[in-house]
Amino acid sequence: MRNLFAAAALCLAFAGPAFADDKVYVQLPDLSDYWKPGGMDLLYQLARAQTAITNCPGVSVTAAEASLLSDSADILMHLQDIDTAAYEAEYAEVALAQLDCSVDGPDVRDAIDELVGLGGSREALPDQAQAAKDYQAMLAERDAAAN
Repeated sequence: MRNLFAAAALCLAFAGPAFADDKVYVQLPDLSDYWKPGGMDLLYQLARAQTAITNCPGVSVTAAEASLLSDSADILMHLQDIDTAAYEAEYAEVALAQLDCSVDGPDVRDAIDELVGLGGSREALPDQAQAAKDYQAMLAERDAAAN
């Protein structure tokens, strides 16, 4: 049952454009230096945080904090050239298998703090409509560069 919840959370986390009306946009951190191996460590930390949010009682974040975590993970996946299937197998499933709510629950705040320290924000951007347009433009640009 826990796997079902984790899989559902992952599907929602990476379905940004399909759920654009419900998405909360935040200032994302500068992760440009994380294309090297250190990015993989941070990506695993974010996978652990997302897994704890989904599976650990009493661990909660705001919609803006959830966006900060999931969108930052998406950026790192892109920088590391990791697709969703590989992320699920190499990060999310490992995080779920090793989940320890007594450790991973409190570490959620540490992950958010790290992203804020890199320039991210816990607060929603004031103009969500413009942020949605900017996000869609960024995805289109990224897709065009990949092809």
